[in-house]
Amino acid sequence: MKTIIFVTSNKGKTQEVKKILKGLRVSVKPIDLREAKHFTHEQLVRKKAKDAFKIVGKPVVIEDTGLFVEGFKNYPGLRSREVIEKIGLKKFARKCGGHRAFFRTIAAYCDGNRLVLFKGICQGKIAKAVFQRKIPHLPFLGVFVPKGESKPVAAFSKKELEKFLVETNHRAKAFRKFEKWFSRSRGKRH
Repeated sequence: MKTIIFVTSNKGKTQEVKKILKGLRVSVKPIDLREAKHFTHEQLVRKKAKDAFKIVGKPVVIEDTGLFVEGFKNYPGLRSREVIEKIGLKKFARKCGGHRAFFRTIAAYCDGNRLVLFKGICQGKIAKAVFQRKIPHLPFLGVFVPKGESKPVAAFSKKELEKFLVETNHRAKAFRKFEKWFSRSRGKRH
């Protein structure tokens, strides 16, 4: 079984990605990569992937996820963690509740020669109130209502939550694309 080095300092993402990529062995390097301001999402991911490769010295996979609320021009976008730390989830829900939103994950594989991006999007809306059940390391799930659902992800049953995290959300979509690509290109210098 091929080992993939996933670089992240987020424990929630680590658990999620290991479940998504169950056909691969995932080795985690808990490195907090600096996030430069004023980059597009793709530019940021490219920079983080190159930085991770330089630090680790072996092929790596990284990802970056942003939550984008329609009508708020890229808010909170790439500053999602910063916004939650600054204003909290309740204020965020009051400000953005009822608006359509989407999560976008861009995963990147970098081996020093190739840098390949994989995108996943999950459409939905922001709830007007925070569902109190907390999902560790994934705070926005207390207010994000996926398209076709009537409640925030944090209100899902354990089975529904597992399906969302491993099969249907933005991160799952991006990493499934990566896994498919990686499996096809396995013999090409990894």
